[in-house]
Amino acid sequence: MMKTCYSIVLKSLFIIFFVSISISCKNRKPKATAIEATPQNDAKTDSLQIRLVIAFISIGEGTDQEAIGKLNTYVDEFNRDHQVKAINYQMPWGREGEVDNCFKLENFTPDEQDKFITGVRELFKGNKLVQIQENQPDRFKQ
Repeated sequence: MMKTCYSIVLKSLFIIFFVSISISCKNRKPKATAIEATPQNDAKTDSLQIRLVIAFISIGEGTDQEAIGKLNTYVDEFNRDHQVKAINYQMPWGREGEVDNCFKLENFTPDEQDKFITGVRELFKGNKLVQIQENQPDRFKQ
């Protein structure tokens, strides 16, 4: 009789333990619907979107100052050759001179944007201290 009671108690505890573990592992977050998952195209989202971000990074030795000079020269030449004005702003973010050069390129045609970005990519091809990203949210104004 004692063994049966002990066996029943053990089985009951095991079942309670198993059920509580199963419930605690269940994802309680609601699933995103297709409407929620698509980004909003409102003015606020667009104003925080950066068309081109050129990050000058450091790996313990400071940034590539020559590359920064090359970018400035490239921007000046592109502006002169295409009769446009590439408006950018710089956001310093590191202790060794790391800086993001952010170009919205709002005043460029899509063709001019592609030419500008292709030229930047060619200019810094193989440079590990320059990271280039397109269509990124502005990480400093969120």
